[in-house]
Amino acid sequence: MRGKDEILNVLKKGLDFSKGDETELLYLGRESSLTRYANSYIHQNVKENNSLIRVRVIKDKKIGFVETNNLTIEGLKKAVEDAEEILNFTKEDEAFVKLPEKEEAKEIKTFFEENLKVTPEDMAIKVKNVIQKASQKSLDAAGALSLDLEEYAVVNSRGIEAYQPYSSITLTTVMMGDDSSGYADRFSMKFNDLNENELADEAIEKALRGKNPKDFEPGKYEVILSPYVVEDILFFFSYLGFGAKNFHQDISFMSGKLNEKVFSKDVTIWDDGLDPEGAPVVFDFEGVPKKKVTIIENGVAKAVVYDSYYANKFGKENTGHALPQPNPVGPFPFNIFMKQGESSINDMIKNVKRGVFITRFHYTNPLDYKRVIITGMTRDGTFLIEDGKISYPIKNLRFTQNMVELMNNVVEISKERKLQKGEAHVSVVPYIRARDFNFTGKTEF
Repeated sequence: MRGKDEILNVLKKGLDFSKGDETELLYLGRESSLTRYANSYIHQNVKENNSLIRVRVIKDKKIGFVETNNLTIEGLKKAVEDAEEILNFTKEDEAFVKLPEKEEAKEIKTFFEENLKVTPEDMAIKVKNVIQKASQKSLDAAGALSLDLEEYAVVNSRGIEAYQPYSSITLTTVMMGDDSSGYADRFSMKFNDLNENELADEAIEKALRGKNPKDFEPGKYEVILSPYVVEDILFFFSYLGFGAKNFHQDISFMSGKLNEKVFSKDVTIWDDGLDPEGAPVVFDFEGVPKKKVTIIENGVAKAVVYDSYYANKFGKENTGHALPQPNPVGPFPFNIFMKQGESSINDMIKNVKRGVFITRFHYTNPLDYKRVIITGMTRDGTFLIEDGKISYPIKNLRFTQNMVELMNNVVEISKERKLQKGEAHVSVVPYIRARDFNFTGKTEF
């Protein structure tokens, strides 16, 4: 960890080198420790340090960008000069207005010094506990434990000087039997808060219950979706529909539908990078403080998230949702929350006459961006529900589902919620019960 003063001093020197109208320097530093295991055996333990600076120079509405791992003064100067050289081969972006200006950010603790003391042996002990539990049940365990210590910093020529350290820990496991599997994961910002025994018990229960799965015919069924599934679904909504770029390009399911009903009235979704129930992020990758954005309220489309480019282009408030620039995605919600319901998961199961419980999705891909049609497979615990009880395990199913329709078919939401680390964001999500989920194929396992 380099520390605030060292990083900001280096970045400010980069500003001095620039001859552009406006300049931004983004520092991304990460120290990653990773322990992987398979077949109930730790087979890899690695540690990586990587730091880079992304330089963005703007002159006469032309934008030059360079990324460098050479953090010496000479390396930084060359990166700025290279970004300026790129301006000679870049077209003007008439929509660009200006870089964001300094705003005061809320102080939130996002880095915990206890994580600096974590050793490879400490990580191995947590993995060992998972493996031992699996072995006691004649199951094989596979997965990974990762510890990331990160530093982000942004300076620009309009006065932004932002720095924040972050720490995060993720543990995943798949418990494998002869013809069944169970999955679980946990995410925390403190190493000692990560409960590996609870994780192991969850995955083991799914794997043991999933033995001897039966064949099952595709069709439309009522479903209960676990938080692992709900996080996956919300990622696709975030990527395809909740950002300003797709919204204003008319390729979001929300385009032209603000203040209209798009989901069930029971569904409320928001982004809040400052809520400690999630994994707080103080500012975005342009140094703009995070703002809470209610995206869906009681089923009604209310707003999308913005960065400086799209906020300036369309005369909207910058909500602090920039990704590192440049990028093809546009602004993106990093900290998604879905409002809890009033039912327990046990009561939700009791309310199903005949349906399917899905633990996890696998290999999900979008087929239709605007309608948010997603295809994929179930995995690691798929069960038939009959007369309010989980009846027996079934073989995995392929689905092709319009997720907007799914959210309109929600009939019940759990009061339990889970903190999830997804592919590109962190979310706090419940179980969902919904009608008419479209299974289109079956598997042999």
